[in-house]
This record gives sequence, structure tokens and C-alpha cells, in this order.
Amino acid sequence: MLAGPGGDHRGPHTDRRFRDNSPCACVFVVLAGVFLAVWFILGKDGQHVWSWLAFATGVVCTAFAAYYCDLLGACIPFVQSREGRIHREVAAEQREQQEQQEQQREQQEQQEQQREQQEQQQREQQQEQQREQRRERRERREQRAQQREQQEQQQEQRRERRERRAQQRAQLMEEDQQ
Repeated sequence: MLAGPGGDHRGPHTDRRFRDNSPCACVFVVLAGVFLAVWFILGKDGQHVWSWLAFATGVVCTAFAAYYCDLLGACIPFVQSREGRIHREVAAEQREQQEQQEQQREQQEQQEQQREQQEQQQREQQQEQQREQRRERRERREQRAQQREQQEQQQEQRRERRERRAQQRAQLMEEDQQ
């Protein structure tokens, strides 16, 4: 009924070195006897709801009592023993290791997130710098274009002045010749 993982009928939480079935068997037999007596007293003809409820409750309670008696009967001596203390210490160490591993995982995740954030910030800064450089180049091109236009306008104005002067000289020479 209470076979462990190895089929040794010692219960799932027991240790073979500290197993004694006699108290559990006695408790199980006494409880079964009490509930069978109650069932016989209340009537077993099946017409009384009390009889069926008492029987079902008795079966369930007996099963639970046997199970927990099996656990306690095997665990109490183990817990009080030297091996039990060692077992608890090993379990505590395992819990601490698991907690440390979880903390390390959390730290790694945080570091990973920080790295990703830093990389994202660096990318954004680089993109911003590239935009700024493009804007500066565009402004320089526009300034050069404006300077060229101004130079062209100045050259055009000089040419026009030269042409006017040349025309004025030509007129003056014509007037002098006349």
C-alpha cells in the first residue's frame, strides 16, 4: 500500500536504516477495528446514510492515519539521528547553493541588461553623432554654395562695372574724336 519508489514497502519518505513497521501496523489495525465496530453498531444493511458515511469516513481516515504514521514512524528516528542531522545540513547547503545560483543568474541577467542598455546608448550616441556630422556637412556645403554665389555675383558685378567703364571710355573717345 505504501510502497516507495523502489517497491520496498517502506513508504516514499523513509530510510531503511531507521524503519520499524510495528507501531504503524498497530495503529492501522486499531483504527480499522474501531471503524468496523462503528459500522456494525450503526447498521450495515445499507439503508442508513449514517452507516455509509461512517464507513467511508473511516476508510479515508484510516488510510490517512496509516500514511502519516508511516511517515512519522520512519522520519522521527531519522531526524533525531546523526545521519538526519547530516541530511539536514546537506539539504541546507543545497538550498544555499541554489540560492547562490539564482542570485548569480539574476546578476548575470542584470549585467546582460546593463550591457544591452549601454550598447543601445552607444548606438544612439553614434547615430546622433552621425546625424550631427551630416548636418554640419550639409551646412558647410550650403555655406560654400552661398560663398560661390556671392563670388559669382561679385565677379558679375565687376564684369558689369568693367563693361560700363569700357563703354564710358568708348563714349568719351568718340566724343573726343568728334
